[in-house]
Formats: sequence, C-alpha cells, structure tokens
Amino acid sequence: MHIVSTFEHSLSLEYALSGIEEIGITRDCIWTIPLESQLPHANILDTTHGADGISVINAAAVFGTILGVLGASFGFALYLGPIIWGLIGFGTGALIGFTSQYYIKKRKQKKAGQLSFYYSEVVVIIDCQQDHNIERVVSILKEAKANGIGTL
Repeated sequence: MHIVSTFEHSLSLEYALSGIEEIGITRDCIWTIPLESQLPHANILDTTHGADGISVINAAAVFGTILGVLGASFGFALYLGPIIWGLIGFGTGALIGFTSQYYIKKRKQKKAGQLSFYYSEVVVIIDCQQDHNIERVVSILKEAKANGIGTL
C-alpha cells in the first residue's frame, strides 16, 4: 500500500521522514517530490475566472476618486470651474494610482522571480510493505502536520 502526503518545506518534513525511517521503512520505499512554485503573471485587470486580489485598477480608482473630489472642491474657486477641475483631478489621480501600483507589482514579481528556485510543497510517497506499519506511518505524518494524507 502507498501512502501519499504533502508538506510545506519545513523541519516538520524532516521530522516525519526520520520518524518513518525509525519504524523500519527503508529509504528505498520513500519518495519525495518537490513541487516548483509557479509565479503569477501580471494582470492589469482582474477577471471573473482569474483574480489575484491585487489589481492595478483598484489603486487607480482610489487615487482618481480622491483627487477628483479635491479637484471639484477647489474648482469652485478656480477659473475653469468644478467639473473641469474634478475631471482633471480624476485623470491625474487615476494616472498616479495606475503607474504606482503597476511598478510596485512589477517589482514584487521581479523579486519573486529571483526567489523562484524555492519549492512550494513536497509530495511524499511511502511504500508500506507491511500492513501494521500503515497506522504508525499515518500517525507520524499527522504529528508532523502534513497538509494532506491519502492512501493508495
């Protein structure tokens, strides 16, 4: 019987592997597969099918609204009037919000790209030849806080 579990890269994974080896399962019966983390690509707009929660449009809307309200408020005292200054403020704020959020997001993706050699999770497959080891292996994996445990 095969026992499959997933772990984050941590000391608990090492604890689980050493505990499994201590009960008599050899290294030939244990397979570990590190999964590479995938980097999200830059989306300007969030869609219904794929939203990362940090859309560039959000900051543009916030800054545009703030500067639009300020432009309309101060526009009563200026030459062109509140509507024109509100639109100018909205356009300026949207441009400032869009460019700042866009460059912040690009910088984070560049930093994540430099750290992309890290693996996100590890899949551990254990081949249990004897049935009495199954319960002990599962209990060791639960103590080590495995993300998920399945049997095959």
